Amino acid sequence: MVNSWSEHLSPDSLGSFRAVCVSSASLRSVSDNLEVQGFRAYAIDSTGVDNKTSLLAALADCFGLMDHFTKGSSSWDAASDLIWQALIERREKRVALLWEHADAMIASETQLFLDALEMLYALGDTLERHEASADYYPVLLRIVLFGEGRSFPRWQS
Repeated sequence: MVNSWSEHLSPDSLGSFRAVCVSSASLRSVSDNLEVQGFRAYAIDSTGVDNKTSLLAALADCFGLMDHFTKGSSSWDAASDLIWQALIERREKRVALLWEHADAMIASETQLFLDALEMLYALGDTLERHEASADYYPVLLRIVLFGEGRSFPRWQS
């Protein structure tokens, strides 16, 4: 039985939404479900993120891009371009960003969280609309925000 937010992410369907909020206790089951659906999961832990530079570094690290990321960068455009380039060149057609402790970041750095989510939405749109070619193809991006509280329900499958 899947709960009421199954339109966002479910065992039977990818849903039509790019982001979904889920209880931290459901991390393992959501990860397993995404794997079954053919997603490559990347995890970001926003614990300790307190400014744009630390958030962008955490994103670069989660996608394995620290070698290409200028230390101390604070450019949304540069980070988005770097992540786009990496994902479009990888063989993964479905990518999930598992954002751990999103609730804490929302509580302490709301505007920074919203800015990052906006950047990721734009990135996801660009990835999905990319024309297929011999070397590149569209990439589906889903963002799963993990946290605690009533806005983060348990995943039920």
